[in-house]
Amino acid sequence: GKNVAVIRVMTNLALRWGEAMSIWMANKNVNEIQKQNAMMLLDVFGKSLEAKNDRDVDNATAICGSGPAYFYYLAEQLEKKAKKLGFSQEESDLLVRWTLRSASKTVEYSSDSFNNLRKAVSSKGGITEAAIKEFENSKVGDVIDRAVDKALLRGQRLMPRKRIDFSSHLDPAENLEFILCYPFQIWLLF
Repeated sequence: GKNVAVIRVMTNLALRWGEAMSIWMANKNVNEIQKQNAMMLLDVFGKSLEAKNDRDVDNATAICGSGPAYFYYLAEQLEKKAKKLGFSQEESDLLVRWTLRSASKTVEYSSDSFNNLRKAVSSKGGITEAAIKEFENSKVGDVIDRAVDKALLRGQRLMPRKRIDFSSHLDPAENLEFILCYPFQIWLLF
């Protein structure tokens, strides 16, 4: 009914290991204690960010909900190239997994911006700079921008015809179709 306290959460696959990035928003029926409890619960599974509105949850979904797949895609491409360069499947997998892991750990432990971290690896006139210039010449940044826009558009098309106003109320009986359409979302009902 109209007085149900609901928190909508979008998370990602790393929830399994307590390393997820989750974004959430509460409807107007959620009190401060319930919000704090939800934040504590979500932070057990990684990091969380409270959205200002429903649109922010949708937008963040294209970044942190789908984002891991973007990194996995890059890893797939690096693995394919490693195999073309003569490394075995096992060697290619090891090289890429530990490259991603080391990059992730560097991000975790450093307060530097992504731009500064990239520059720290890119020696002037060196091999990394040559690869980055190829990315820039190929407009990879524009491709990423368009890909995220496509994810956002697809998310809008997957929404039910009648948009649910999460800021006011949610009746699970009325909105069962919506809940079943979004299996990666978590609903905290109080």
